[in-house]
Amino acid sequence: IPNRDTVLASYTYFPVFESTLLNMEEGNEIFDGMTIYVDDVSLALDEEKIGWSETSQTNYVAGNVKPFNNIQSNQYPGDFEVRFFDELVSNSAISNYAHIQSNFEIWDVTTGKVPEKITFIMLDEVTKDSLWTPGERIIMQTNTEPVKRIWELTFLLPESADPIPPGAGDVFYIATERPFSADDVYSFKTSAPRIVEEQAKSDLDDIAVVPNPYVVTNVIEPVDRQNPFDRGPRRLYFKNLPMQCTIRIFTTTGELVNTIEHNEVMDNGQAYWDLTTNDNFPIAYGIYIFHVDAGALGEKIGRFAVIK
Repeated sequence: IPNRDTVLASYTYFPVFESTLLNMEEGNEIFDGMTIYVDDVSLALDEEKIGWSETSQTNYVAGNVKPFNNIQSNQYPGDFEVRFFDELVSNSAISNYAHIQSNFEIWDVTTGKVPEKITFIMLDEVTKDSLWTPGERIIMQTNTEPVKRIWELTFLLPESADPIPPGAGDVFYIATERPFSADDVYSFKTSAPRIVEEQAKSDLDDIAVVPNPYVVTNVIEPVDRQNPFDRGPRRLYFKNLPMQCTIRIFTTTGELVNTIEHNEVMDNGQAYWDLTTNDNFPIAYGIYIFHVDAGALGEKIGRFAVIK
């Protein structure tokens, strides 16, 4: 790159873009240190989320929330609110039933869309008084052409209590589990790692030796693959270290045994020690003192035991 030139580098990750394997470990490649897995669902009512809002006072029972005429192809991906009022606010959406009035509106409140009021049909099958009555079907339909009748529901009176009709502020929620579509976009951003100095200082208290005590051997020790009958080198490690620090190991009489310089990336807070002295001699069993010097962050002093 010539001096002082500006270069724009852009990348397209074809294994991810338009991939059909995002829910499979095979073929789902790692990019930028991340792997994405997608757990798709089938279109269906989300029964756990269907119901009255917490502030609703009514005791009407909502039954028979289902696709129009119980035909599965009439299922429609979306979330809806039936919003009630103290006065009549809506009429049936088609001329044959336009004289039927109700005190509620139905809104499409699907995440990612601008909320909009949708049309619906009421069937005056119970009282035939041109007013919506509990027990009469409510049929929702889309606003777009061609109009499609989608979900239907029926509110019923409680069986063992005096009915409390819904009024202003009462909301009945209808939710669906929806599969991904070609219009869905999933985006996210990450933050670069950084050191919070105050947190790093308090984290010095978490520095420890593993295992402690060290007894004869340690499961983390490497195996001598050339000679399986040889136990291999001894090893313990210091954990929860800051990125840069100096570890000094002393006997209880203050004699320096070994020094370890730790200079690693942020996500590696471990340093190993092979239980040898500065002169590469095996240490004796006993109690040892360690001192971690982390510069401006502070220091940590602890002890550990070695049992051979």
